[in-house]
Formats: sequence, structure tokens, C-alpha cells
Amino acid sequence: MRRLYLFVSVLVVMLLIAPLVPPLLCIFGQTPLARVGNVRLFAARGVPPEAQKAALSELRHLAATLPTACAEKWRIRLAGPCYEAKDGSLVTGYSFPARGKAVVLTPCGGMLGPIFELDPSSGRTLTLKPAEPAVPCYVAATITHEIGHLVRFYFLSETEFDRYLEVRGRHPGIDPEELFAEDFRWLFGSETARQIAFQPSGITPPGEKERAVIVRAIRGEGSTGS
Repeated sequence: MRRLYLFVSVLVVMLLIAPLVPPLLCIFGQTPLARVGNVRLFAARGVPPEAQKAALSELRHLAATLPTACAEKWRIRLAGPCYEAKDGSLVTGYSFPARGKAVVLTPCGGMLGPIFELDPSSGRTLTLKPAEPAVPCYVAATITHEIGHLVRFYFLSETEFDRYLEVRGRHPGIDPEELFAEDFRWLFGSETARQIAFQPSGITPPGEKERAVIVRAIRGEGSTGS
């Protein structure tokens, strides 16, 4: 009888607390938004709705394009705002590959460009459109770039990564991990994610050879072990 009373009491308390869980999560830094595959998306307080929508859309695009990658139990947190580093570059996110986590810093709502259109004849980003709102494309681009870091850590061994860099070409002075993540964004991101010009601007964007190496690694057809 005592055990039954204890069980009923716990159940009542849980029912009373349940409606308070989302607000409490929000107060402590994040609210769960959705799960895409096994990737869970969260948002901090104040993240604009257009950023949340863009993030969810980009994750769905990646899950449709690379379902094996999105089967991993990764966590993406929307926060903000983004900020300028000491070198003048814009910091829009960072990742913790060993923990399967990434943070996306959302731009301010009134922030604009730089946003570029693709020239179909060359595949290069040429036309500046400074009047376009920046939130959706920056969020989409950062989501895919940071997932690129996770893909590199989870799916490419050191041997496979070195093979990728041989195919890609060595670029002294450029962090190979950042280059891979940006390549991943360019190869697998949505049209919205690709509205941001490929970085760094002096490097030719990747092509089908690089795509093939990454796809084989995700499918487990490349070398194994780190």
C-alpha cells in the first residue's frame, strides 16, 4: 500500500511539473525545437523565428541528401548573436566534434549580406545582392559548415582525411579542417546555404572528385580507423 501511495504521489508530481519543462529549459539556455533523423535542434532564448525555420529546413535538406550522416546523435544549438573576430572575420558558429555538438550564432535581424548569386556558366559566386536579409542564408550555411566538422571527425579517419587533402590539393596557410568543413558546405548545402560565397575567396570551390571521397567515407567505403 505504501509503495502504491509513493507511485501515485510521484506520478502526480510529474504531471504537475511537465507543463513547466519547456519554460525551464528556455530559462536554462535552450528549448528543443525538432529532431531530424537523430540530429536534435535546440534554440536559445531570443533566436528569431526565421533563424529557427532556416535551421530546420537545412537539416531536412541534409537528412535527405546524406541520411547516414544525420543518423548520428548530434546536437545543434542556435544561439547568438554572431560577432566579429579580432582579424575582422565574422564568427557564425563553432563545433565540438568529440561531443557531437555544434553551436550556430544567428545574425541580427537587420543584418544584410554579403550574399551572392551563382553564375550557372562558371559555378562561381559573382553577383552581390546587399539588400537581401542575411539571417536564413547565414544560418543555413553555418549549420552545414559545422556539420561538416562533425562529418570529418565521425566518418573520415586520418588516412582518409589525408587522401581527401591530396585530392583537394594542399593549401599552405589554410586550416585543413576549416577547408574541409567549407568544402562540405559547398558540396552538400542547400541553395540557401550556398548563397554565402565560398571561403576563403582565393580558393577554387571543390568539385565532384571531392564529393566522391566524402560520400565514400560516409558510406563506409573508405579507409577505417583514425
